[in-house]
Formats: sequence, structure tokens, C-alpha cells
Amino acid sequence: MSSNVFTHPGDGLEVFAPTSGSLTATVQTVKASGKGAFYLGHIYNANATVNYIQVFDVALASSITLGTTVASYTIPIAPSLWDKPLSKPYKFRNGCHIAFTTTKTGNTAPGTALDAVFGFLAY
Repeated sequence: MSSNVFTHPGDGLEVFAPTSGSLTATVQTVKASGKGAFYLGHIYNANATVNYIQVFDVALASSITLGTTVASYTIPIAPSLWDKPLSKPYKFRNGCHIAFTTTKTGNTAPGTALDAVFGFLAY
């Protein structure tokens, strides 16, 4: 799996864009270390049920064991296109890593991976 992080000049906004259809029950790094605020952007859940984005505020992705490590935030994603900013950002202090699972605290990948583009501010 690969992903890209793009920086918008002048305002600190960065965009995390996983390769299309690649966000699943494998932890991916949004920001490897440091503080920031995670905003949701364009998300598509092609599954017929609600699935979850688990967001972890840790420095090392290798310290996360899905199904065991408690996520800092869990975000339900309905089976539809979601293209709306959050009214309140998810702040992180150590780094930001995410995974997409079938339950809030699980480690099972949905039948179809999530397509998404996320925005975050690094500071």
C-alpha cells in the first residue's frame, strides 16, 4: 500500500491521500510524529454496512495492534459518500495513524476497502 501527503503552500494544510481503495484493516500513517489536527474530507464506503475509521495518536505505527490497542478516536462511516468537514477536528500530539475496520475496536477488514482523502493541519 502506498499513500501520498501533499502540502498546501502558505497555510499548513496537508492532504493525506491513500492509494484508491487501499484504506483497510492495515494501519496507515497520516503524520509520523508531532502535533496536528485531523479533519475528514472525501470518503466513500462501498460496503452495505457501517464501518469504522480508527484514529491512533501515537508516534510509531508499529506500536498499534488492531483489536488490542485502543483508538484515540473511532469514526463511523455509513455506506455512502461523505464529503463534509467536521465541526470539531480530531487533535493529536504524537502522530496520527488510521485503519478502517468492521467494528469500533476490531481488526477485521471490510469486504471493500475505503476510498478517501483526508485533510490535516500539522503544527
